[in-house]
Amino acid sequence: NDTELELLESIVPKRDLLLKQPGITKKLRLNVDALTYWIATNNSRDNLRKQEYFARYGPEQGLLHLAHDHPDPN
Repeated sequence: NDTELELLESIVPKRDLLLKQPGITKKLRLNVDALTYWIATNNSRDNLRKQEYFARYGPEQGLLHLAHDHPDPN
């Protein structure tokens, strides 16, 4: 239907999702904290940044420093 199509067209990749159940369709926004973002991200730009921080601080401390230094990487 037109409403669902409009919702689908307004979706921002990696931020929004469309929840569709019988009788209801909703656009949801995914909000994660900085640490969760850095644990889950897997794009080339972020992977390079993670490699730099991991080399400098190790994986665990590297993630904590990334979350502190780049709390909103988008």
